[in-house]
Amino acid sequence: KKTKVLVPIDLQKALNYYQKTLQLFPQHYGALAGTAQILIETQHYDKGLECLEIIKTFFSSFSALEKESIPLLILQIRDLLLTRFEVTEAQKEKYDRLVKEFRVLLPLESEGAKA
Repeated sequence: KKTKVLVPIDLQKALNYYQKTLQLFPQHYGALAGTAQILIETQHYDKGLECLEIIKTFFSSFSALEKESIPLLILQIRDLLLTRFEVTEAQKEKYDRLVKEFRVLLPLESEGAKA
């Protein structure tokens, strides 16, 4: 059973579009990335990190351009997780683990991508 995520109206509208897209195209990078950002921005950290897990799972199916945008996505999520909101140690550890796993898949050139 899915739980409803409460977010501000504009973000909820965007989240609805992303979710409809993901129902049709579960591997849609833009919808996954947008969903992750909205969920983390609205303090639904675990669900947002789950989206990053899905992005990692589908990594090989993404275009080169999508793969190139992942380091920026990771930095944006880091800023949301570590500088704007209070997060648990477990959530920080999950983010750190995901960054390490993404480092295996692609070079995260910026030192800022480190937690």
